[in-house]
Amino acid sequence: MNLRGVEVDATNITLSWDAPASDGGAPLSAYVVEKKDVKRAADYVFLANVSATTLQYKATRLFEGCEYMFRVFAENQAGLSPPCELDKPIKARIPYGS
Repeated sequence: MNLRGVEVDATNITLSWDAPASDGGAPLSAYVVEKKDVKRAADYVFLANVSATTLQYKATRLFEGCEYMFRVFAENQAGLSPPCELDKPIKARIPYGS
């Protein structure tokens, strides 16, 4: 829950999130991170499986000026949770300048 972009650059965006309030009765095994290029992609694409103890991921190989949506699923033996998604896209951009 509470997915957010914490660091933005021209070619990467670091995401952070909070652990879910409930694990559904089984310990979490991983988080699944996906992205979507707002103008180019019709659907989300897989980025990574992240350890259940990690609450951050750096999405790399992005294109400057493109806007991206991200979502994260919690995973356990029962399967994937509903996704935690951004409210609005994040633009890959140089973090300084005019």
